[in-house]
Amino acid sequence: MRRVLPPSAALAVAALAVAALALAGVLYTGVLWFNMPSRARWPIRGLDVSHHQGPIDWAAYTFCRPAADQAANFLSVVPREADALPPVVDVEFGGNCAARPARDTLLAELAVYRDAVEAGLGRRPVLYATGDLARSYQLSDVAWVRDIFREPAPPWTVWQYSQRERVAGIDGYVDVNVFGGDEAAFARLVR
Repeated sequence: MRRVLPPSAALAVAALAVAALALAGVLYTGVLWFNMPSRARWPIRGLDVSHHQGPIDWAAYTFCRPAADQAANFLSVVPREADALPPVVDVEFGGNCAARPARDTLLAELAVYRDAVEAGLGRRPVLYATGDLARSYQLSDVAWVRDIFREPAPPWTVWQYSQRERVAGIDGYVDVNVFGGDEAAFARLVR
């Protein structure tokens, strides 16, 4: 025998479904954010971009290729400027790079990449990762942490707090970040 929900229960289920869809919509579009770091506490802000934002003339970014290939590509396109931010290696798995290597394999690839970029630029690349990935791979030197739900546990240098910001001149959403220090610390970071 088939059971039919009473009208009040059916209405409640429909209302919950509509509310869930509305919440998903405001989260997806960036109307509502989990994080909104204080501008007074972290006044130094920036954004990071990738192929997700479409063509941007100055981006030097590689993803999910062998470390030696990524380092060679990066060094072939990144400008050599005295006041540039340090190079960054993005360690994440998803999309076209979903396979998770063993920890020893990841550490070996990171060493190849970081050594090659440091030899080419004279600066050691910093690591970017989610806190979960850093913990699961036991990465102790992640300087740029992505956490869109809460402030990450220290230590961190840069915190990506959202991936849904709009910026004039760039199609699509961009990732937004705060620097975890003052202007003097930022000046030391860029040399």
